[in-house]
Amino acid sequence: PLWQNRPRVYSYSLQWTQMNPDAVDRILAYRLGIRQAGQQRWWEQEITVNGNIQKGELITYNLTELIKPEAYEVRLTPITRFGEGDSTIRVIKYSAPVNPHLREFHCGFEDGNICLFTQDDTDNFDWTKQSTATRDTKYTPNTGPNADRTGSKEGFYMYIETSR
Repeated sequence: PLWQNRPRVYSYSLQWTQMNPDAVDRILAYRLGIRQAGQQRWWEQEITVNGNIQKGELITYNLTELIKPEAYEVRLTPITRFGEGDSTIRVIKYSAPVNPHLREFHCGFEDGNICLFTQDDTDNFDWTKQSTATRDTKYTPNTGPNADRTGSKEGFYMYIETSR
């Protein structure tokens, strides 16, 4: 989800889930890294986790003061009492609204264009959109939450295949 607060600035609501929190040590915090695409220096901040993360729980963190039309790399790393887990990186790109008169732009996984998401063909993996109701349990039995944040099996989530 993306929104605009001022003419040259936008914000992004970063959302994620911990697929199977009981399979790993309790996550105490996440290290958030952000940098403008093409730059070397990362800005880092720790996001504290209060209590245990539940399976499928939607975690949200708002990224603010992003400069238009700059793209940003966002890195998220879970931290347990034993150290850091595997990081995930995504690129956030600003796209002007189709109707420039709109004050805010909201989107989600349920939208057909998935928030103007584009697949990066130069990386080593592909993101897949799926819902609990439509997933093929033969090929992806342990992928994603059992329900979306509203409790429905119809909501969508994105995942990458990492078991091969």
